[in-house]
Amino acid sequence: MYYKKLVANDTVIEFHNSWSGVETVTANGQVISKKSSVHGTNHYFTLAENRQHVRYILTSKVDQMGQVFLDLRRNGQLIYKNVLLQKGSRKSDFGPIIDLGGRRGGRRGQQPQQRKRPQNPYIRKENKAKKSGLIKMKEYQLEEALEDFLKANKQDPKDAEIYFHLACIYSVLEKTKEGFEAIKNAKANGFRDEDAFLNHDMLAYLRIHPAFEAFVESGYTEFDEGQVAGKPKNHAKLTAHSEYGVLESVFIKKVSDAFMDEYTVDANWKDLNYLGKPDLEKAISEYDAFIKLLENQKTTIHYLPANYTVGMDSMYCRDASISTDGGMILCNMGKGQRVTEPTASEEAFKEAGIKIAGKITAPGTIEGGDVAWLDENTLAVAHGYRTNDEGFDQLKTILETMNVELIQVDLPHYKGTSDVFHLMSIFSPVDKNLAVVYSPLMPVRFRNELIKRGYELVEVPEEEFESMGCNVLAVAPRKCVMVKGNPITQQRLEAAGCKVYAYEGIEISVKGGGGPTCLTRPILRYR
Repeated sequence: MYYKKLVANDTVIEFHNSWSGVETVTANGQVISKKSSVHGTNHYFTLAENRQHVRYILTSKVDQMGQVFLDLRRNGQLIYKNVLLQKGSRKSDFGPIIDLGGRRGGRRGQQPQQRKRPQNPYIRKENKAKKSGLIKMKEYQLEEALEDFLKANKQDPKDAEIYFHLACIYSVLEKTKEGFEAIKNAKANGFRDEDAFLNHDMLAYLRIHPAFEAFVESGYTEFDEGQVAGKPKNHAKLTAHSEYGVLESVFIKKVSDAFMDEYTVDANWKDLNYLGKPDLEKAISEYDAFIKLLENQKTTIHYLPANYTVGMDSMYCRDASISTDGGMILCNMGKGQRVTEPTASEEAFKEAGIKIAGKITAPGTIEGGDVAWLDENTLAVAHGYRTNDEGFDQLKTILETMNVELIQVDLPHYKGTSDVFHLMSIFSPVDKNLAVVYSPLMPVRFRNELIKRGYELVEVPEEEFESMGCNVLAVAPRKCVMVKGNPITQQRLEAAGCKVYAYEGIEISVKGGGGPTCLTRPILRYR
């Protein structure tokens, strides 16, 4: 475990990293950030100091020797750099407690009580293979990291941290039995942070296994080896190549982490072409209700962290990436103010154990709102002001090995280059043969292709297009989330057999031009 205290003006910032890689940051005793990290991460937070909002970035880093360092920035200025952390608890970092009489512990004049030392205490050994494994995990070289951790385990078979890292890698590599065994050994060797077994992103694959619940109930001591042989029964049912299957997992970004504060909103909403200045308090309330809708569907929700390199539009997190069965493809944004979003998302994807399958690079551009799965082997990709031919060609190359056919859809000029206009502005699949469309702006060739494929079209009326009537998120087949204020479209969906959940979205959707599909980056759905 690592601990460090940093002081900036009158603000006391404390950093704690548990055995399992859970980093906790407090400011003046209040927890302000908590993340799981193997190789370091960024913590973003805003504090009130002397009646002013001050922005901080605390960065944890791991070097090639496995040492942990901290950087701290205050309003963009680096005030601490490469602060080396020592292993130890908060108490050991502050040193021994001294009383008024100059003696340690107890009352004045009393001798301190001697603590009993455990017999044969375990002392962790210097382990170069372990350090090498951590570095390779940082670079997502999982097979190589696994080899190093196995060597480290032979050198020090009592190090519980090594077993935990092995469990994480086995989970991402979908080696169920080995992952369960590694968790069991971590627990047996004194791993104390059991919350990490239940919450760490890299262990998500193991947690969906039917045997995991019984494993937890046993205290991580017993599991049926026959039951965990192979992949979970429901694994074969999961795919990223769907817009309408039951939503199993999704990334979102809270409006509070995208809008940050009133100062950020005031400075940026006009330049981003919002229809009006968002009311931050109302926006947070709307977003909380939106999250509740997702939670009620039993969807696993991952959160993209606050990041000062990106702007308010980062809340519309679908646009920065494309989810595939081969991993995540990072986009290159067509809107200049959003070019940093894919890089900011990449770290969060890696933390969740999601492979990066490829990246779209300049001069190619693609945004996630311009692509939509028609079926598991067919992806519709727009050609417009946010997605160009070079981006289409790069995406086609990346997807060739996945047996995916791309259909290019030419978008109209509509309101020009500055407008928020994507393919999913006019097309939202909600079942394998049902889609919400706005036909006045839909290319004839694409509309005919949908009809040819057997799609029934739910038409959005003209008066509900600007209020996001066509932007509908399917959380399951014919189970839809949409913005309130589109009664005709909602009625037409219900007439087609859909269950509709509507949320207040004036601040988080209408003003910024991003409906529920824009607010979410689906990862996996059930077939």
